Amino acid sequence: SKITSGLGSLCIVGTILGLIMPKNQYLHGQWYPWYRVVSSVIGYNYFALWSVCFYPQVLLNYRRKSTIGLSNDFAILNFMGWSFYSAYLVSMYSNKEIQSLYAERFRNESTVQSNDVAFSVHAMILSFIYLVQIVYYGETHSLPLKPATWWLVLGMGVPSALVPILIRCGYLDDSAWPDYFYVLSLFNI
Repeated sequence: SKITSGLGSLCIVGTILGLIMPKNQYLHGQWYPWYRVVSSVIGYNYFALWSVCFYPQVLLNYRRKSTIGLSNDFAILNFMGWSFYSAYLVSMYSNKEIQSLYAERFRNESTVQSNDVAFSVHAMILSFIYLVQIVYYGETHSLPLKPATWWLVLGMGVPSALVPILIRCGYLDDSAWPDYFYVLSLFNI
């Protein structure tokens, strides 16, 4: 009954958020404007229900004052993935220049919704808390990683930092922004 009431509570929260949060103006449906509302309610239920999965690890680490069993490699790659995906979603949701470049290239408007942004930013924050806990509760107060993980960190981190510099300095055209953010979204995968 605790699980049922917990899931029910999360669905109520998701439904309320879906009703009051901004709707995607580019979603069109046969039952306009109900299509946007239903999409938003489903999206925020997704946000509420999936967001719960990040908390047990944080609470377990806090209760035990230890992160034994939590992989440093997973934690850093998970944080990087959610950071990259958040950058992609935030840019597609809120940056008018990126939205217009996307629409121009793909002849379609972005369908990123506020619940997508909320979930990815929330996941990024909780993934960062994992890292803080590893350093804080760890024996060495550092984040030792396997060599393969370092290659992944560098392989994703260097281009993600370098490409915006190249675009801003004029070495790459401004039209490269959608490609850059698309690649960031793939880094999450």
